[in-house]
Order: sequence, then structure tokens, then C-alpha cells
Amino acid sequence: MSVTVFGSVTTFKDLFVYIMDLSKHQSFTLIIDEFQEFININFSIYSDMQHIWDINKQSSHINLILCSSIYSLMHKIFENSKEPLFGRATSRIQLLPFSIDTLKNILNDYYPKHTSEDLLAMYALSGGVAKYVELFIQAKALSFEAMINEIFSENSLFLDEGKNILIDEFGKDYGNYFLILTLIASSKTSISEIESAMGMQVGVS
Repeated sequence: MSVTVFGSVTTFKDLFVYIMDLSKHQSFTLIIDEFQEFININFSIYSDMQHIWDINKQSSHINLILCSSIYSLMHKIFENSKEPLFGRATSRIQLLPFSIDTLKNILNDYYPKHTSEDLLAMYALSGGVAKYVELFIQAKALSFEAMINEIFSENSLFLDEGKNILIDEFGKDYGNYFLILTLIASSKTSISEIESAMGMQVGVS
């Protein structure tokens, strides 16, 4: 079954209308990853989706899964009463970090001779985040020393991770936060020192 498209699809709004029309005739699952990125691309997309969804949801057969690596932004999108998609989620899954017991089982599988120090390092350096654990496994860096070497190796993905998280959380304003962290790392820890270096106020009033 197909749905006739009149004209061309040039916007996400047009595409979502087509998808919802299609879902009235056949069942399917649509997954949109990093859904929070629309905040930086075109925030009005959320309003468009809300309007189109409300009109078509009763007659549709779509399983719409929206994913994000930034919990705080997804919380804002769906649980802030001022946002267009507030209350539209019918269920949610929050993936939690691996527990210490799970990390121990992983080390048992991939590095049976690990020590308590290795387990502590894995927990402290990965935080139990699956992505980071996977990076260590792929690099075969499962001892304390090997994990430290992997983090600070020339092409390590860990080196840019802090910057990437700031970009995900704060978008184009990440530079200010990155500069604050840089100043703190260089021992400029007082509000006055930071404000002097940045030429702007950063304190909370």
C-alpha cells in the first residue's frame, strides 16, 4: 500500500504528514535517533509534529520511537508543560548505566584475570556507560594501566567526549561552558577570576 504524494516533499513537516498518512494503511515502526537535535535545526518541528500527531494518531498504526543520548533535553521536550510535545509520549525507557556486578561479569568474560583495581577503574572511568565500556573492550584495554593509556592515546575517542557532551547539552553556547572548565583547569577557580577572563558575568543571581 502506498500514499500518493502531490508535489514534492521539501520539509520535515511534509515528510511527517506523508508518514502519518501511510500509517493509516499499514503498520510499521519508525525510529528517529538523536531526536533532540531538532532543537538546534528547527525548533518549530516539534509544534508541527504535535499538530500532525494529534490529528492522525487515532487512525494510525505507527509505532513511533524517538531516541536521544541527552536525557535532560528529552525530559524538557516531553515533560515540560510549556513544550508542544508535552504529554504525547505513551511510554518511555531510560537506559541506566551498568551496575558494578554487570561490569564484573563483563570483565570476567573478556579479561578473566582482572583485579579489583581493574574493576574499580572500569567503573570510575566508564561510569557504567555502555558506549565507554564498549570502547575499552574494542581496544582490549581492560586493565587499569591499559584503560589509562587508551584514554590518553593520540586517537582516543575519550579526549573529545567532554566537548561533545557540552555541545549536545548547550548547542551553540557550549563555548562559554568549555571556557569556564578550561579556566578552572588552569587554577582560575574564583568567580572574579573567571568573569575577568571571560569579560562577562557568570555568577548566579
